[in-house]
Amino acid sequence: MTGTPPLQLPLGRERAVRFLPWLIGFMTFLATLSLAAALLVNALAERWDQGLEGRLTIQVPRVEPPDPVEDERRLDDVLKVLTETRGLREAEVLDDSGMASILAPWIDDPTLIAELRFPVLIAVTLDSGELSDDVLQELSQRLESLAPGTYVDTHRRWLIGPIRLADSIELVAAVVLFMVMAAAVLAVIFVTQTSLTIHRSVIELLHLMGARDRYIAVQFQNYSLRAALFGALAGLLGAGLTITAISYAVVAADQSFAQPFQVGLSAWLPVAALPLAFAAVAAVTARFTVLRHLARL
Repeated sequence: MTGTPPLQLPLGRERAVRFLPWLIGFMTFLATLSLAAALLVNALAERWDQGLEGRLTIQVPRVEPPDPVEDERRLDDVLKVLTETRGLREAEVLDDSGMASILAPWIDDPTLIAELRFPVLIAVTLDSGELSDDVLQELSQRLESLAPGTYVDTHRRWLIGPIRLADSIELVAAVVLFMVMAAAVLAVIFVTQTSLTIHRSVIELLHLMGARDRYIAVQFQNYSLRAALFGALAGLLGAGLTITAISYAVVAADQSFAQPFQVGLSAWLPVAALPLAFAAVAAVTARFTVLRHLARL
């Protein structure tokens, strides 16, 4: 017999099969939240890295007992060394107002800041990238000889924590995505096998009418594709609304948290592609399950 058999499989009417879009939607919801969390944390870590890249902070302690003249002389010597060091573009001494703005969340009394005698901070901008370890060591030794106790901070220690956190969250997101995809595959296999059992007599009739295994597999494939795409889009929409609600709540509580949620649209492409990925996985799984099942008959 040639052509397409007139009899079609009534897929989607069984109670077990109707749960497939809901299962895929819930899995997409979880996958979207995990990927979004990894994306936001990674963007925040990169923003911190870019903000501290190419910068040094030098702390010059004040002399004891207090001697303003000696403090000024030591500061001039340190600035002279920084000017002579290759790879340094600019060195800016943080004045009292700048120190007060930094310490404002903890100390709001300028006179108390002056009494505590904090080290003088010098913000150094590099020409490009980072200084080599040899140059940093030599610079630290020269500054130590001029002003004992001077500390050169490369900010590397401040980035270790955020970078490790971002890597851990990305790893967890990858594991969650793998487990969700595996669960989706198992769900499609179960639903497809259940449907094959229910429609066994119809499938046998299609075979008698000349239908090939590929024709039957295409019907299951197309249904799984449509069901998974519908469920995945619904899950993506739900996750998007959840992320939006969380971002608004966090930003409303503290405006300083607004920047981490400012991620470019291009970075969200992997999240937006999740429905297509789930639909493709469901279609391929259904087709493979049907062909394997029919090959055993």
